[in-house]
Amino acid sequence: MTQPAFGNNETSPRDDYYYYSGCLLTGVRSDQWKLVLPRVANPPGTGWWGRMIEAIPETQLYHLENDPGETNNIAGEHPAIVRELMTKIESARKELGDMKVVGSGARFFDKGPRIIRGAPGSQPSTPTAEKKYDNFPPAGNLRFSFEDGTIGAWEVVEGEFGQPVTTISALPNSKSPFARHGNYHLSTLMLRNGNSVSDKQTGVLQSPAFKLEGDKAAFLVSGGFDKKSLYVGLIDADSGALLIQAGGSKGHKMKRIVWDVAKWKGRNVRFQVVDKSVKGWGHLNIDDFSVQGSLIR
Repeated sequence: MTQPAFGNNETSPRDDYYYYSGCLLTGVRSDQWKLVLPRVANPPGTGWWGRMIEAIPETQLYHLENDPGETNNIAGEHPAIVRELMTKIESARKELGDMKVVGSGARFFDKGPRIIRGAPGSQPSTPTAEKKYDNFPPAGNLRFSFEDGTIGAWEVVEGEFGQPVTTISALPNSKSPFARHGNYHLSTLMLRNGNSVSDKQTGVLQSPAFKLEGDKAAFLVSGGFDKKSLYVGLIDADSGALLIQAGGSKGHKMKRIVWDVAKWKGRNVRFQVVDKSVKGWGHLNIDDFSVQGSLIR
């Protein structure tokens, strides 16, 4: 049993406290132990409020009596406590629910997935597919469209991007949509809070290597372009040599790029996104890569 936050007249009738951000279960407190679950920044489905949710890279455990400021993660020192609290987390998921999980104790709820659609007047956290998408037929069997909300098998090989996959369908204060495919796209612009942008972020993203087996490669891109510091490229996976490149035209709406890649057929290649620009329009929004090829295992 724990003391209430104000006053010492009575003890709390509850042994455990569960932390939620909207419908997302984020942690549990039991006695003086507090467990915080790992999460991404601005988690999909947390709506407009999600912009305030910061990333937690790993499971965290704090003893609140000894560390009220939650500055010393001691999860590695107390695996038994972590297991005990994770058991409580699983029980809460079953009874109270979690993102996309309706608890057995729910008294009433809307139909459909358990997510927040957004505050009045705000954009939903997971917007519907943009109607102005060009419906381009894929150029081959391999397709990278990031619809699971992550970069998947792609890697950030240099620098750092706050939120490389984003749900926003247009920039803040802009009425011009990206016209992407689906509900997510790659971005070198978004900060960790998922609601702010900056051209100051720099880095390099790469796709997994694949054997090129077709004549065409296609993708969507918006933002800026510089041959040396800001572009989408196709590179040789073995040597790293740049084979072809393209970029945005200093606009928000993504444009379709279709490359003739027939002369490199049979080579091992990667898509590469390079953003080393910190000037105006020094960012890229990219989506819907497609090409004929075989991933190299």
